[in-house]
Amino acid sequence: MSNIGYNERSWGIDVISEINSIISKIDKPIKRASGELTVKGSNSLFPDILLFGGEDLGSYIQGWELKFPDTKISDKEFINNAIKKAKRLKLNSFLLWNVTTAILYVTEPNGSFSAQKTWDDLSHIKKRDQVADSRNEWSTLLSKIISDINLFFEEGKIISRTVLDSFSENGVIDFIINSNKDLESSLKSQSLKDSEFDAMVNLWWKNCKNEYQELNNKWTALAKIILISWVNKIVFAHILRKYFSQANDISTLTKESKISEAISFFKDLSLKHNFYNVFKPQFGEELLTKKVWNYFIELNIFLTQYETTSINQDFLQNILERTTDSTKRKNFGQYATPKKIAELLTRLTIVNKEEIVLDGCCGTGTIIRATHDLKREYGLTANETLETTWASDKFSFPLQLTTMSIASPENIGLIMNIFKSDLMDLKINAKIDFKDPLTGEIVTKEFPKINSFVSNLPFVNQQEIKNLFPSINEINQFLTALTGRNVSLGGKSDLYVFLIFYIWKILNDKATVGVVISNSWLGTEFGKIFKKLLLRFYKIKYVVISGKGRWFKNAQVVTNLLILEKISNVETSVQEKTSSKTSFVVLEKLLDDIENIKDLSSSIISKQNSSEISFQEYTINEINYVESFGLEWSSMFCDLNWLSL
Repeated sequence: MSNIGYNERSWGIDVISEINSIISKIDKPIKRASGELTVKGSNSLFPDILLFGGEDLGSYIQGWELKFPDTKISDKEFINNAIKKAKRLKLNSFLLWNVTTAILYVTEPNGSFSAQKTWDDLSHIKKRDQVADSRNEWSTLLSKIISDINLFFEEGKIISRTVLDSFSENGVIDFIINSNKDLESSLKSQSLKDSEFDAMVNLWWKNCKNEYQELNNKWTALAKIILISWVNKIVFAHILRKYFSQANDISTLTKESKISEAISFFKDLSLKHNFYNVFKPQFGEELLTKKVWNYFIELNIFLTQYETTSINQDFLQNILERTTDSTKRKNFGQYATPKKIAELLTRLTIVNKEEIVLDGCCGTGTIIRATHDLKREYGLTANETLETTWASDKFSFPLQLTTMSIASPENIGLIMNIFKSDLMDLKINAKIDFKDPLTGEIVTKEFPKINSFVSNLPFVNQQEIKNLFPSINEINQFLTALTGRNVSLGGKSDLYVFLIFYIWKILNDKATVGVVISNSWLGTEFGKIFKKLLLRFYKIKYVVISGKGRWFKNAQVVTNLLILEKISNVETSVQEKTSSKTSFVVLEKLLDDIENIKDLSSSIISKQNSSEISFQEYTINEINYVESFGLEWSSMFCDLNWLSL
């Protein structure tokens, strides 16, 4: 046999062929081997060979790293590379084989890898040019290795994982998104030589830098957004393979494919089946470096290994949720809503689950997902749920994650009312175009009056409001016209103060509003004006604060939940307004320690003290009396009956 051109990659192909031949004759845990995941010359995501288990659940058992005999089996880079890939895939074992020697590594209880078994039958093969001519020998050894690994698996010493595990924290997705430095350099280079691109980046950053204060770096923010967008597009396209035949073309993106081909594929898929919020172009997405593009190709090939039509819907749903959670974790927006706060907010706000709910600043979709789940919990069908669930955001990128948040398999063929709009541009009966995923036809809907508004309102400091929201003064004009008095929300007011009154215009009679806002209104000068106006336009049902640490761990701001009910007639008698009661609620446990949010919300609604909450209830007359002593609203969370209320 000629050895010309026979290299490690050639040997790897032969090893895979031999493995598949061996396992085709037995019925054991290892069902298939693949080595087409890695791109030649790349710092690859995946091992040289990946052994798969049951295809219906997308499971894999072990990764192998291969070298020729001139690389020592004890080579540190050889070992460390295998460890990184095993950890990325959440595997507890890997195999190193340099032809001469093979070693199985398995994790110890402390998490470190140690050698568990060595095969040194071929210690006489020491040179590269011996490998091709020794096929019979290494094939014989390969049969022993496969037999031993199957036994290790059956004994529970090594474990299999699924694609879900690879998408968990510090897995494949996190690794890709953390490769942002290469992309940052590419973006900066493009900005240097392309003034139009530079202008786009500067304008984008001006409008959204408040969302990414944690970074304060436009290149890092944009690079991560581009990487997250690519991950979501690829994973979501693979989910769609179960439902739309055209989505199967995602598997045609191979090692030879160009970035432009992938962009064209997503554009065509979106034109035919909608999901534009997921597949929309992200400016700068074509500027991936070769190294980073190879990661996406490898991810795509990895997902192509699974026949999604044979994977059950629950597993597909878990893939969507795991991907969304992973990319949200890397979305580094300063105030992403914790899931438990989103659930508590929706349960306290949404009175009638059959009515229309809007999150007008939906961000990554945590609150709208909680809304969706609440409606389904109470028996609404998938179609009824989506028809009555609306979400919008000023920026395009968050809509991708929002769409994926509620794109469960049962919702795939239905229209999702998710669209791009500034909250202050929303108008009742405005025409909004959506696309039917099944037919591709445009469906125009009128924006409805809202029965429940739930949102984590944007935290924009006072200095930035006029720059980012030039139409903000229109709210003062609206309030003046409605009340017949000269109204001016203070120049030091936070953005949420203005937005809460704009929301009033799009609400149905007695609609409810539940928002996450900062505590600033409870004890500031602008808060005094805000509260007086608030009591003309809304009944304040609940104010909920944390008594055990901040809800937003990555932010300095202290927050609360404010739950309101619209007063349609702002001239309602003073007696009627002042006799209404407000519950001031303190959560007495850390969010992470509260297991059942449904029970928690029931305690608040039924006004029952428990180990998890304490609350005080006051009428507006009583609040006014307390204020006459110079006390702020923050005191209302205490028992003030000693003041002879």
